[in-house]
Amino acid sequence: MRSRATITKPLVAGLGALATLGALGAVSGCGDGEERARQEAAVAELEHQLENITAERDALQDHVDAVLLRYVLVVKHDAEQEALLADDSLRADPDALLDELSYYVIDGARLHNETLGSTSWRFGMRGTLFTTAEATIDNVHSWIDPDGSTTGSLFVWSGTNAEDEPFALAGVAIQFYNDDGLLTHTWVAHPYPDGFIWNAVQGSGTPTDIEGTPWEATDSE
Repeated sequence: MRSRATITKPLVAGLGALATLGALGAVSGCGDGEERARQEAAVAELEHQLENITAERDALQDHVDAVLLRYVLVVKHDAEQEALLADDSLRADPDALLDELSYYVIDGARLHNETLGSTSWRFGMRGTLFTTAEATIDNVHSWIDPDGSTTGSLFVWSGTNAEDEPFALAGVAIQFYNDDGLLTHTWVAHPYPDGFIWNAVQGSGTPTDIEGTPWEATDSE
């Protein structure tokens, strides 16, 4: 018969092993929990980044759509205004023509001429087209910004001024538009001294047409 001491030693050893396994299990379980927490945090961070990227993508697409719409509207509006300005029947009634053109312009739009000054768009257009006895604006070359925010043109402003004298001036116009494709501001400049421009529209006109031919020669052709 084995003694109690002989039996107790293996029992104590077994209990110690069980305790060790339990401790290892607890440590292992704690490790799994920490790893799971790290994974969940990483997933949450990725989801947050994805939400941000998706929002940025949607905002960019909205901007692209708005830019495209503005470009299309500005091209359409420009063509329609050109048609109105070319319609001789409308020139008999300045207010009617300006009303039609105002459809494409915001309230409060400005027209700034580097020499002649800054006015409301309507007043400036009235002066350009009707303060002179007869005048036209003919575009020689035009361009449009890819985002539709700005257009530019090289033009010839010519006709008979208020003193019934012929004039012809080259000019450059830059026009600015809002998101709805409506004109907000026009900037105009002419490549001449200020006195020459004022004389062209209020005095003796210009000595030649835009190509440098004296008016007397053009009259005899």
